[in-house]
Amino acid sequence: MLSDTIRTVKDAEEKAAARVAEARQAAKADIAAATAAAADAETAAIEAAHAAKAAAAKAAKEAGDRRVLDARGMAKATADAAGEITKKKAADAVEEILGGIRRQWQ
Repeated sequence: MLSDTIRTVKDAEEKAAARVAEARQAAKADIAAATAAAADAETAAIEAAHAAKAAAAKAAKEAGDRRVLDARGMAKATADAAGEITKKKAADAVEEILGGIRRQWQ
């Protein structure tokens, strides 16, 4: 009877040890999977940061290009307006000269 009890206790200890070993293996596998997932998440975060930085640089370049085009357009419009003003002043001056000549001949 005592031997049966000892045998039962040993069997229980062996089963418990086997369960502990299985639990340790499962925990190690879970830790490895979590570590791999964390590394993947970190890599994805780094890639997203690089993509965001590149997109911001592209947007800034495009905005700069638009400002340059706007400035060129404004400069052209200003030059055109100045040209029109100059033409008008020249026409007025010619008209004034011709008007003076006409008055002299009348």
